[in-house]
Amino acid sequence: MSASNQAIEQLCAAMLAEVSNGRFSEMPLTLDYLCRKYEGTSLARYMQRRYRNAKERFSVARVAA
Repeated sequence: MSASNQAIEQLCAAMLAEVSNGRFSEMPLTLDYLCRKYEGTSLARYMQRRYRNAKERFSVARVAA
């Protein structure tokens, strides 16, 4: 796996589970997990299929910014 793929796949979304009366459990989910679950493919492969010039548009430098 390339460095840019690793950086993209380490991005997370923070979900709040079991929310009640201001209390919750934080549940971080990687974007790669969500993509595999709902699109049936890795995030890197999805980005390459979905976006033209994905490597240039979503490089490590852009992710870090």
